[in-house]
Amino acid sequence: MTTTQHCPLFRTTLPRGLACLWLPLAILLPTAVATAAEPTFTLFPLTTSGVSGPHLTAGADGAWWFTEQSYTGIIDGCTGYIGRMTNGGQVSNMFASTIIPPGDYDPCIPSGASAITAGADGALWFADNNRIGRMTTGGSFSTVHLPIPTVVVDITTGADGNLWFTDYMTDSIGRVTTSGTVTQFPLPTANSDPTAIIAGPDGALWFTQKAAGKIGRITTSGVVSEYTLPTPDNGPTGITVGPDGAMWFTESGGYASLGAIGRITTEGIITEFSPFTSSSSQPGAMVAGADGNLWFLDGSDHIGRVTTAGVVTEFPLPAGVYGALDLAAGADGALWITLGSAQPNGAAILRMVPPAVALTLNLSSGWNLMGNSVDAALDVAATFGDAAKITTVWKWNTIAAKWAFYAPAMSLSALTAYAQEKGYDVLGSIGPKEGFWVNAVTAGGGGGGASGQGNALAGKRFAPRVESGGQ
Repeated sequence: MTTTQHCPLFRTTLPRGLACLWLPLAILLPTAVATAAEPTFTLFPLTTSGVSGPHLTAGADGAWWFTEQSYTGIIDGCTGYIGRMTNGGQVSNMFASTIIPPGDYDPCIPSGASAITAGADGALWFADNNRIGRMTTGGSFSTVHLPIPTVVVDITTGADGNLWFTDYMTDSIGRVTTSGTVTQFPLPTANSDPTAIIAGPDGALWFTQKAAGKIGRITTSGVVSEYTLPTPDNGPTGITVGPDGAMWFTESGGYASLGAIGRITTEGIITEFSPFTSSSSQPGAMVAGADGNLWFLDGSDHIGRVTTAGVVTEFPLPAGVYGALDLAAGADGALWITLGSAQPNGAAILRMVPPAVALTLNLSSGWNLMGNSVDAALDVAATFGDAAKITTVWKWNTIAAKWAFYAPAMSLSALTAYAQEKGYDVLGSIGPKEGFWVNAVTAGGGGGGASGQGNALAGKRFAPRVESGGQ
């Protein structure tokens, strides 16, 4: 159990070992200057005509791999494509899978999402309704046929090295070994519409049940738990693991409610954030960004950012760009968005460099009480990542009622293990208007970017800029 103490002057609670005695001294010393950059978009049209529904994942070779479907009619079936694109936008190695024979289960019905994930074996695994496909980075295909009726919506790789998928048609979660053995686990709730699925930090798989208004959890041995949303009329859709070790998910609004952003801990405690004011907001796919925030698609032409404190900011896609379907975070820190065939020039992939905050801090040696007044989240690792200058950074998580911390001298795995042992969260970002503590080794700056004096962090919102992408 973590021992805490209260400091009435600052209305805060500190972990044991952080004394209240130095609080009046710290607030007099730190100064900071911050600048906010504009988001930058680059559009990469795809080379195959007449395709729709691209979904993407990062491959073991460092490139992006994506699925597409080309509908040619019930009689002729459907040709599925797997494409490869570099971070520079070079599209190559378009592989066409075999045409489904007439009379086979139609792979082109609307519920077929053709999701794709990188397997533990280095291959790409993708969903094709009643089939699971496997393709090596060299273009060799193999297929695992599933029992009919089956409609695979999403697929991911579990901590056990197997592939796990959601089955819309039979209300089940499926498991496929890399050798092709299939096992399906029925869900307790009928007609629940299992949708997105991810591997959680606890070794289990977490998934959304859109029609049931629930978040599900299944262990690798097949034990299922379900957690009902506080707003059951909402339908959870996308889900991802946040930098705080919790699962974050999007909720599309119901007949009597608006959309929301949700958070669920590994213990099943759910918190909802309801920043949306219009029924036109329909948040969908969601990922954790390299900046310590969560990012999600809202409708076909907006992308949203939510901090771990629940502060939501939305950005429109560039004028004339719409049809957003899927979202992924790249190792380069950018966000990659797939666009369907509704695009004026057909399907495409859009790269977005998130708006960032460059910050320089003039700190005193020891503890400093700070505040973020910029209308953007601070990336803690980027701002306070110099272990020669910073010992730790702390922020009180009012939602979880516990401390989140960051120590630049510790690796992410060491941070995570220590946080779990002590009952803390790992601090990934600091949202607008949030206060935090910095323990500085020496007086001076703690981050990079512009330098100067001033107690307020002032930001400016910019319009998006579009650049032309190459082929």
